[in-house]
Amino acid sequence: FGEAGAKVIHHHMKDGTFDDCLPGRITHAIFGFCDIRDFTPLTEVLQGDVVQLVNGVAKHVHQAVVDNHGAANKNIGDAF
Repeated sequence: FGEAGAKVIHHHMKDGTFDDCLPGRITHAIFGFCDIRDFTPLTEVLQGDVVQLVNGVAKHVHQAVVDNHGAANKNIGDAF
């Protein structure tokens, strides 16, 4: 559920039971998504070294999110 989901679940599970009748709240958010263009042919060329590339891109993307007071939620292959 990520960082935001954990807060929601924690809020709804007071006293060890889940209360699905608690009112919700409006949250203003910005969601970003990016992926590595032409990732499949890139993996064929880099092979095992593709992990270093993905980790390097993730480092920069996650730092940009943190620098702007955000929280990175998940990485899925070549998508961030």
